[in-house]
Amino acid sequence: MYYAAGSGQIESIKCLAELGSNVDAPCKDGMTPLFAAARMGHIGSIECLVSLKANVHATNDYGMTPIFSAVETGQVESMKCLVKLGANVNAEAGGGMPPLFIAAMTGNIVSMECLKELGAKLDIKAGGKTAADAAAMTGQTEATEWLRRNGAR
Repeated sequence: MYYAAGSGQIESIKCLAELGSNVDAPCKDGMTPLFAAARMGHIGSIECLVSLKANVHATNDYGMTPIFSAVETGQVESMKCLVKLGANVNAEAGGGMPPLFIAAMTGNIVSMECLKELGAKLDIKAGGKTAADAAAMTGQTEATEWLRRNGAR
């Protein structure tokens, strides 16, 4: 199921579900098929899995939800789809970091813009630090500047 979701094989997902496969069965690091679909930007897979009752709030071994996979890879349409289907744009991973922190620490401005559009709190804190702090600590100057221009402290 994980590989079918990650490669956009919607008919395979449906077939596997009909045969009794668990749509939330975790693979490596606790990632479910929804993580794979989000990471690869397969909107049809995301919608299919959720229609089969996949959990948009499922967490991997690090406390991250599928939206984190979309953020890491800059899959804007996956982020939008997941939020439309109930994902929390401000969800906290293990350690309290929301998706915005992942985008900021990797300098992924495309993801930061999308998260802002979807309602991410730009001043949310984790461990007493903001996303702008996290971006600055990881040397992501452009991300730090973008956050400050957009009202983050």
